[in-house]
Amino acid sequence: MVYYCIDLDPHSGTKGGGYEDTSLVKKCTLTQEEYNQRKEIVRDWARQQKAKEEYFTLAKHAKEHQELAAG
Repeated sequence: MVYYCIDLDPHSGTKGGGYEDTSLVKKCTLTQEEYNQRKEIVRDWARQQKAKEEYFTLAKHAKEHQELAAG
């Protein structure tokens, strides 16, 4: 079954590709220094793991996680 939806609202967010054209989306930009100072992000978590385990890498963690998920 296929549904087609036509948005007739002239004030809709979809007008002019509002949901498809990513160049219309305001983006948040940070320098690497600003990003490194943020807390509770993956990079900060990885830094904490590296402090606990000398040979920690995100790639190694992802592989281990994938193996655990596979059973």
